Amino acid sequence: MTSSYTQFSPADGDQGSRTVVVFGSSRAGKSSLVNLLTDNQYNIPVGGRGTFEAESYLVRDQDIVLVDTPGTGPAQPGGITNAENLETLIRLLRGLKGGIHLFVMVKQCSNNLHVVDRATYELIVEKLGQHKVPVVLVVTGCEAMEDMNAWTSTNKLCLEKAKLKFNAIVSGTCLAGGDPPQTDTTIQRRQQTKLAVWTAIEEHISSKPVKIASESESFFKDVAKSCVKHFPGGGVLLRRLSSSAK
Repeated sequence: MTSSYTQFSPADGDQGSRTVVVFGSSRAGKSSLVNLLTDNQYNIPVGGRGTFEAESYLVRDQDIVLVDTPGTGPAQPGGITNAENLETLIRLLRGLKGGIHLFVMVKQCSNNLHVVDRATYELIVEKLGQHKVPVVLVVTGCEAMEDMNAWTSTNKLCLEKAKLKFNAIVSGTCLAGGDPPQTDTTIQRRQQTKLAVWTAIEEHISSKPVKIASESESFFKDVAKSCVKHFPGGGVLLRRLSSSAK
C-alpha cells in the first residue's frame, strides 16, 4: 500500500482527520512505531536521548493523524527533565483542537510490567482521558520470541492485577536498521506488526473525538496528584500548570 504523509505541528491539527496519540515511557519505541506505520517516510531519530517534542504525521489515505509524544519516566540526559516532558505531554493533549480518537500505549516487552507503565497509564488514560478514549497497547521488542503473541498470554494476569485495561494488545517488533542486521524473518515480522497495529487502530478508533481541555481546579489537582505520586519533578509540574491556569 502506498501512502501519502504530511508533517505538522500537533497544535495545528488537521480538520476532519482522526487523531491517534502514541504515548509511553521514555525509549519504549514510540518513534520507532511511528516510523514503522509511516514506512520510514520521515526517518524520525530513535534511540539515544529519546523524543522531547511532540510531532504529528498525517496518513492521508487513512485520514489519521499520528502524534508522537515525549516519554515519561526518569529524567533524560541533555538537560530535559521529567517535569518538562510531562508538561509538554499534558499541554499537548489539552491543546489538540480536534480532540483525541485513540490512545496507543507503547512499552518494551523486556521491561515486563514496570511501575512507570502503570503510572503512565494512570496519568494519560485515567486522569487526562478519563477512560473516555479507547486505548491499544503495542508491545515492542518481541522479535526474538518464537511466538510474538506469547507476551499477551504470559502477562494477562499481571495486566489484570495492575488494572490496565486495553481495547486490543499487539505484541511485535519495530526493529529497524543494520545493528543487528535484519534477517528475512525480522523484515517479515515487522510487516506483520505494522499490519496488526493498523488493524487494531481501525477497529478501535472512536468516531467521536474526546477533548481534554478542562480548566477546573479539581481537574488540575487530580492530574497533579498523579504526577507527584509517580513521577520525579511532579511538584514542579504542579506549580507550572497551576500558575498558567490562573
